[in-house]
Amino acid sequence: MRISIFVAALCALFLLSVVDAPVVTAKRAKKDKREKVEREARPYLYFTPDTLGDFRSKLKREPFASRWGRLIGVANDFAARPLSDKKVVGGDRARPAEGLIEVLSLAYAVTGEKRYGERAKAETWALLAQDAWHEPKSWNKGAELPTAECSMACARFYDWCNDLLNEEDRKYFRERALELGLKPYLASIEQYRPARTDLWVDNYVTNWCGV
Repeated sequence: MRISIFVAALCALFLLSVVDAPVVTAKRAKKDKREKVEREARPYLYFTPDTLGDFRSKLKREPFASRWGRLIGVANDFAARPLSDKKVVGGDRARPAEGLIEVLSLAYAVTGEKRYGERAKAETWALLAQDAWHEPKSWNKGAELPTAECSMACARFYDWCNDLLNEEDRKYFRERALELGLKPYLASIEQYRPARTDLWVDNYVTNWCGV
């Protein structure tokens, strides 16, 4: 429960501090006005090397400073936490790992303190070493929350802590993320294609769709 709250707080922190533009109505939002980023340079999810300084400055001012202080407190707790030996499939590993990886990865991206990034890497590598993230079930047409959670957490680590990785690390990450996350997704799409069903994306009442 505590982790879920801080993951929600993490998302809220981004929405409030990174996005300054006013809300645009659906009728007016026809033209894609997203800033083009250089995808060879990381991070580029939520903030870029060019905007990271401004993000850090905002975190020093209220209402963000006190929230950031609380998040760093959680990051300190996570950094000292030993690795779990639980599995994703049948072991409820995905949700706690997601919260830990995202909080620590953000803490590293903003502060540059390697203890945050290294602990996030250890947790990410523990997920990538699992035999499987995906546990197919007929009732959800292949879509599954733990796979979505692990994929999102690993993607944020890869973006925010990329400078901690060498080329061998990046190759391993891509291979395992493809095997554990993307292939099960694509397989489920193919399986249910005749019914034109993609519950990963189209079923908006489900929690994995949001993830």
